[in-house]
Amino acid sequence: MPKRRATEISTNVESESDSDENDECTIIPNPDDSGSDGDSSSDDENEALEYSIPNVSYRSTFHNYSESEKQLEPDHVFSWKAGEKVRSGNVDDQIFLTDATRKKISSMTPVEIFEMFFSREIKDYIIEASRENGLEISIQELNTFIGILVLSSYNIRSNQSEYWETDPLVKCSPVASAMSRNRFCEIKSQIKFSKTQDRNDKDKAWRVRQLLNLFRKNIQQFGFFSTVLSVDEMMVRFFGRTSLKQYLPCKPDRYGIKLWGLCAANGYLFNVDVYCGKNDTSIGIKLMACALGSRVVVQLINPLLNGLSIRKLSDYHIYFDNFFTSPDLLIHLNKYGLRSTGTVRKDRVKEKHEFEKKDPRGSYKVSHDSNSGMNFISVIDSKQVSILSTAVGVTPITPVKRFSRTAQERVELGFPHAFSLYNKYMGGVDLHDFRCKKASPSISSKK
Repeated sequence: MPKRRATEISTNVESESDSDENDECTIIPNPDDSGSDGDSSSDDENEALEYSIPNVSYRSTFHNYSESEKQLEPDHVFSWKAGEKVRSGNVDDQIFLTDATRKKISSMTPVEIFEMFFSREIKDYIIEASRENGLEISIQELNTFIGILVLSSYNIRSNQSEYWETDPLVKCSPVASAMSRNRFCEIKSQIKFSKTQDRNDKDKAWRVRQLLNLFRKNIQQFGFFSTVLSVDEMMVRFFGRTSLKQYLPCKPDRYGIKLWGLCAANGYLFNVDVYCGKNDTSIGIKLMACALGSRVVVQLINPLLNGLSIRKLSDYHIYFDNFFTSPDLLIHLNKYGLRSTGTVRKDRVKEKHEFEKKDPRGSYKVSHDSNSGMNFISVIDSKQVSILSTAVGVTPITPVKRFSRTAQERVELGFPHAFSLYNKYMGGVDLHDFRCKKASPSISSKK
């Protein structure tokens, strides 16, 4: 699947989100401190951040957000100057998995790896919830039921009943011998994923909230081991009746339930939450008056910000598109040591870069905020596109290939370094979405 280029423009107009705070994750590598900068920041790292950092942990900041905050950094004064602010530090993706962890994962079977994420704790919860619905199911039957669903993702039939056909040319013997059709249909119709005690009328996603929390704990068991992260939307294909159903024309699955995802560049999912509407107040984060994109980003990376010191956070770099990007968000993250890069809409930055109509493709202009060191770069590609970054700037100029109408062939142009990195690393969530779609079970339900 091709990576998203920085010239793409988001068309979403929703205005609020929700996510759940999860403080149970283990961050790798394990820091020796609690998350405050204290004695953990070296002189080189302070120089890279380019402005003073308050001696306060992010955990305190997170719990002191107010409902009425419209911006994360309302008191910041922008002072734009021409030219880039040269940023230092490694921006390449690094994997912080120990040799012991790598060896353990390599020695595991596919079933064992699957059960690291779809754990026994999740299965026991489903069994207990289904019992409230009058369904008695053993752990072995649940494993068989899940196995049939997984098999249906690649052994695809025109309808569910064909897996139990008596015709030997159609019948699927592994499925038919593992579970009867009637028992499979009974489990499928009565299985539940929530308990009565979980009901929360303020949370539209309460029926899957507990399972989502358990799953989030499982996917974070190795910590945030990749230093390049990206935030974007995901869609779960769904045609049933629910107020959560969305329509996104820019996604392969246009109808379904929208999720917010935080992924590594290789597509590994680190955090996820369900979009429940602009006025949803069921989540732990406040900032109800703040921009939706800022709320989503802050909530998804909260376990990372709370778990690492500024010295460790300086290794990380997060990307997002222009739906999420705003200057105060990048400054807020940089204030606690986390570097970020994102395409930005023109109306979100007071500084303007004007180009002539005859300016050639690859022309760029750059300014920086002297009070934060944030770079604002605009370039002419197929159209004018702009990027904000607290991690990189223009240099080094990176060669990219674009089609030239004059030469009628692809020619090499020099683009600012920030755009090249964005195009390289932004596609993590899209890659995850693509792989989920490829592995989606063909047996489905409108429940």
